[in-house]
Amino acid sequence: MHWNFRKLAIAETNQNPAHVNFFRDDNEASEVGSFIREDIQNRLDACFSPSTGNPVRVRYRVFRNNEGLQWEERKSWMDSLRSHIESPQVEEELPNGTPPTDMPMDFLIAEDFETTGLRGDWNVNRDDEIDEQAEKNDFYWFVRNVGRSGKSGSDRGRWGLGKIVYPACSKIRSFFAYSVRSPDTKAFLIGRAVLPIHQNKEGKWVDSEGYFGNFDENSFCTPVSDIEQITRFADTFRLSRKIDEKGTSLVIPFVVDTITPSSIAESVIHSYFWELVQGNLIVEIEQAESLLEISKETLQECIEAMHSDTFNSEKMSALCSFASICESFDYSGDNFFELKTDDSLNWKEKASWIEEDKLLEAQSAFSEGQPLCFEISVGIKPKGQKLSKSYFHVYLQSNPDLNQAEEHYIRDGLTITGQKTLRARGVRSLVIAEERALANLLGDAENPSHTRWIGTYVSGKYSYGPQIVSFVKNASTQIVNLLTNTDQERDADLLATVFGLPIDSPPKPQRRGRPKKKVVPPRPEPKVFDSPFYSVNKFQTGFEITKSAKDKKQETRDFTSLAISVKCAYEGSNQPIKDHSPFDFDLQNPMDVGLEKHDCEVEFISANEIKVYPENADFSVSLSGFDINRDLVVKTNKIVLDSDKEGEDS
Repeated sequence: MHWNFRKLAIAETNQNPAHVNFFRDDNEASEVGSFIREDIQNRLDACFSPSTGNPVRVRYRVFRNNEGLQWEERKSWMDSLRSHIESPQVEEELPNGTPPTDMPMDFLIAEDFETTGLRGDWNVNRDDEIDEQAEKNDFYWFVRNVGRSGKSGSDRGRWGLGKIVYPACSKIRSFFAYSVRSPDTKAFLIGRAVLPIHQNKEGKWVDSEGYFGNFDENSFCTPVSDIEQITRFADTFRLSRKIDEKGTSLVIPFVVDTITPSSIAESVIHSYFWELVQGNLIVEIEQAESLLEISKETLQECIEAMHSDTFNSEKMSALCSFASICESFDYSGDNFFELKTDDSLNWKEKASWIEEDKLLEAQSAFSEGQPLCFEISVGIKPKGQKLSKSYFHVYLQSNPDLNQAEEHYIRDGLTITGQKTLRARGVRSLVIAEERALANLLGDAENPSHTRWIGTYVSGKYSYGPQIVSFVKNASTQIVNLLTNTDQERDADLLATVFGLPIDSPPKPQRRGRPKKKVVPPRPEPKVFDSPFYSVNKFQTGFEITKSAKDKKQETRDFTSLAISVKCAYEGSNQPIKDHSPFDFDLQNPMDVGLEKHDCEVEFISANEIKVYPENADFSVSLSGFDINRDLVVKTNKIVLDSDKEGEDS
C-alpha cells in the first residue's frame, strides 16, 4: 500500500498533462465553481434509485490551519508521494511549490449518500474486458480513463473530464477515493495523482499519472480492500461514511485556498438551484461549530444569510422563487400554452404555432406580469435511428424592476451558465430541457465544462442537430418577441393622429434684396492619424501578423515601444472572445496551436490571448493548427508601452 508512478519506456513520448486546466472557464469564478459543478453532477448520476424519491445527500467539510493534519498523522498516507512532489520537475510546475511537512495539511472531504458507489470489477483495464451483462463499471471509467467516459443517455456528464477537477483542486494535484459499492457493499480505497513527468528518487523518469494502492510486477494498481486500513484512513481524515454505507467519499489534500465553506455554498446554489427546488438534492456544508444544510425547505433561508461581493442574495432569492413557481406549475391552467411546431425549426413561423385567441391571452397575461409556461415540440432523429417526438419548456415572466434580462438554461438539472441570448429588459426566463431525447442531444452538444451548447458538436450525430441547438437557445427571445409584437414591421404613421402634425410643411417665404454673402469658416487643421504598423493575414489553418505595407513611418518608428494584444476564438455565440473555452484550443499548449515568431517576443496571457512585442520592422508571428471547419475570429489592439493608450480593434 503506497504511491507509485510507472517508469517510462524508452520509446514513449514525453508529454505533461494539460487537462488539469480544462475547467478554468471564463464563466466560472475560480476552481470552486468547476469543482462543485462537476462533483455534484457525478453524485447525481450515481443516484441509487431515483424512483424512490430519496434525494442525493452530499457533505462537504474543509479543514484548515490548526484543524489540518500534522505530518505524523498523514505520514502513512502521504510519505511515499513526498519524494515525487519534491522532485525538481514537479516543484517547478506546481503553482505553489512543495507544501512544507512541518505545517498542518489543509484538506477537503466530499461525501455522498443514497448513491451506488464506484461499481464494477477493478481488475478491468480495457474496454473489451467489460462484462456487458454486468452493471456499469464506474470504477474503470472514473479511475483508469481521462477524456473518455462510459456515460450516456440520462447521465449528466459526457466527456470523461469531470474527474480532472479533483487533482486540479489540490496544490499537489492528488486525491483519495474511498467507496462502498452497490450491490455487494464492498469497500475499497484508491488514490490518484496528476503530476508532470519527473524523475523519482532513483533518478528514473516516471509517468505523470500516479496511483495509491497495491501494485503487481507490472505496476498495475488495485485498490486497498483491507477493512482495518480503510477504517484507519476514514478515522484519520474524519470521514462519516460507515464501512457498509454505499457511496463515495473523496479526500483532497492541500486543497486550494479559493475553496471555502462560503464559496462552496454560493457555487451549489448557482449551479444546482433547480435540483434543490425540486427536492432532488441536499447539500451539507460543515464548519468547526456549525452545519449549513441547503435543501428545498431551507434554500431561501440560506440565500438570505449569504452576503459577499460574488453573490447577489436578492437576485438569487427572486430566481429561486420563480423556479419554485415553475416547479409546481399548473399545466392544466390558463397560463400554459403549447407551440405546435410540426417539426419546423423556423421561428419566423411561430405565430402559426398557436391559436390567435390563445396568443392574445398569453400577451395579456405577460403584460400583467403573470408567470407563463410554453411547451415547445421538436423532433429528434439520431443518425441511423427513427425520429422521436420531444419537447422542452420555456417559463417567462415580465418584471419592470429588472434592469436587464435574466435567462437560465437547465439540462437534466444542470445549469448551463454560459448560455445568453435574451436581450429584452424586464424579463425573467427559465428554459428546462428534461425530456430524454432532447436532453441527450443537448448533453452531447455541451462543452467539457458544461457551460455552453455548441451546435457543431452534434452535426454528425443527429439530423439537423445544430439547428435544434440554435432553436432551443433562441426560444426565450423569440417567444418574448411574439408576446410583445417586436417582430412586426414599423408603422411610420402610427403616431400621426396623436400629435396631429401636418404631413406637408408650408413653403418658406422668399427673402427680398441681394443675397447675403456666405461666410465660409476657416478650414481646421487636418487631424493627423498614425498609419497602421501591422497587418493580420488569415490563411486556411490560422493567421499571421506582420509589418504593414501601408506603414508610412516604418523607417523612423520605434517598434520596441509598441505591443499588440491578440485575442481569438471560434464563432458560436454573441461574444465569442469572452465565451472561449480552453477545450476549443489553448494557445499555451503547443499540442493545440503551433506558433512561429521572428524578431519579436510573445507573452501568453490566457488560452485565447497573447501579446506580441516587436523588436524591429521585420517582425512576424504565425499561429496555425485551428479547425478549418469553424470560423475563427481574431481581434487585435495596438498598445503603446509605458502608457494606458491602446489603438483600435482590427
